[in-house]
Amino acid sequence: MKTLRCQMNEVEDQTAKVTVEEQMLITTINSMENDLVSAKSDTKLLREEAEKMNKEKGQICAQISAKQRKIASLESDSSTLNQTMELMQQERVSSSKKIAEKRTGSNLTGLEK
Repeated sequence: MKTLRCQMNEVEDQTAKVTVEEQMLITTINSMENDLVSAKSDTKLLREEAEKMNKEKGQICAQISAKQRKIASLESDSSTLNQTMELMQQERVSSSKKIAEKRTGSNLTGLEK
């Protein structure tokens, strides 16, 4: 009888140990499942943020391109204006010389008389 009681106590102890171990495993599994759900949620948020950043990057690149085209256009306009100004200055110098020559010529003509 003592042996049977001793064996029953051992079985009960083993059962208690197995139950505790099983409960620990269940808790670990639940924790891992929660971590997995959280990781999936974080992954989804990161993908959405990445898409948003890519869209913003595209918009910024488009703005940069538009501004580069504007700069190129303004540089071209500036170059054209500089050339026009140089031609006008050359024309002014040429006109001034002609006027000076006419004055000198009319002064000489007046002196010859």
